[in-house]
Amino acid sequence: MKQKTHPLDRLLRSAAAAPPRQDEAAAVPWTLEQRVLAALRGQRQPEDIPWLAPLLRQAFAAAGALAIVVGFLAFHSPDNSVTGFAPATHELAVMDQELTLALVPTDLKP
Repeated sequence: MKQKTHPLDRLLRSAAAAPPRQDEAAAVPWTLEQRVLAALRGQRQPEDIPWLAPLLRQAFAAAGALAIVVGFLAFHSPDNSVTGFAPATHELAVMDQELTLALVPTDLKP
């Protein structure tokens, strides 16, 4: 009795036995390739939004400068005697205690 083979096996065997084809990329002349590429380059449309790149560049520069200024102000502690702007440490503790008393319930009953 003859053994049945899978159709894929037959297809692969026949593909392996076929003569090799000529490389199609090598069959196209170089001058034709150059003409096709030149035609494609000639059909390019100008960019629709040429103003976007400079605008983004300026926005990123402004955001970076703002980040540097905010970082400096966040880590710079001004001297109280010179500016008089920053509250003293005990004033911050008093404000924290007042907020804690106002926000935390004192009569917790189970």
